[in-house]
Amino acid sequence: MKITSLSNENVRRWASLKLKKHRDETKTFLIEGEHLLKMALDKKILLTQIYVGDLPSYFDSEIPTFEVTYQIMDKITSTKTPQKVAGICRYLDEPSLINKKKIIALDGVQDPGNGGTIVRTALAFNYDAIIISDDSFDLYNDKFIRSTMGSLFDIDIIRGNLYEKLLFLKEYKYDIIVTVLDKQSIDYREYKPSQNYVLVLGNEGQGISDEIINLATRKIYIPISEKIDSLNVSVAGAICMSYYSEK
Repeated sequence: MKITSLSNENVRRWASLKLKKHRDETKTFLIEGEHLLKMALDKKILLTQIYVGDLPSYFDSEIPTFEVTYQIMDKITSTKTPQKVAGICRYLDEPSLINKKKIIALDGVQDPGNGGTIVRTALAFNYDAIIISDDSFDLYNDKFIRSTMGSLFDIDIIRGNLYEKLLFLKEYKYDIIVTVLDKQSIDYREYKPSQNYVLVLGNEGQGISDEIINLATRKIYIPISEKIDSLNVSVAGAICMSYYSEK
């Protein structure tokens, strides 16, 4: 089906997915680009295929498909230079924490770009899952989706009340490791993680909340030059993930 009108009902609905409110109401989100569409097809979460120009050969003939104009693609997407393909996906299924050994937890991380980098890094170092607190960035924010470069489709991501989820894991003898600088903290290189552990990374400005710190079984810090106040959360996460993945 070809659509040329910017006021078309489908176009208005697709464009509304730029807002979290409408994403949550419909449990759907928009992706852009060939790489993400192919991954969504592979994961069987793609509901609608949208393209400009020639019909892509990899499109699934059984999925509703729409040809649109460049003006429409520009309206429904968020990038300055829109891709020639886009798609509407259903929300990802909520995975279980059971049998996950190495877990990353994000406490109040606000920047979706940082979140995307952390997801890619966790996948690169073979972490099993990521817990994202309710007060962190939106899981279906377009900047986050783009910055993961598809990694969000290949690692289990759980969103919810971080305190409750960490308390649950602590009861099952998981180590809860927090990155914080206080008198009880040790150099991250001096700590050898247990078989099952959660590495918690905190808010860009405020760090990890007190209630989460109080759950910790181990506090660590990364030694840095006195010329620098702190590290970006995604950088700190990468340093720890790389080091602990080898232990």
